[in-house]
Amino acid sequence: MIRFVVSELSAQTPKAEQDKLVAAVGGVKGVKDVALSLPRKELTFSLVGAEPNVTLLKEACASVGFTLGQKM
Repeated sequence: MIRFVVSELSAQTPKAEQDKLVAAVGGVKGVKDVALSLPRKELTFSLVGAEPNVTLLKEACASVGFTLGQKM
C-alpha cells in the first residue's frame, strides 16, 4: 500500500467530498483500492503496474479541492 498525507482530511470532511477524492485518485492510471483514514489524515492505495507520477496524483487531488502531501 502506498500512503500519502492529505492535510485537509478530518472527521468533519463530508462524505461527498471524501467520495470525490477517492474517485479522483482512483481515476489515475495504475491506482486501485483507494481508501481514506480520516483520523490519520491519510490516503492509501494499491498499484497495478508502475507507481504513477506524483504530479498526476497531486493534480487529481487538487481537481477536487485537496492537497496531496508527503508520502509516508
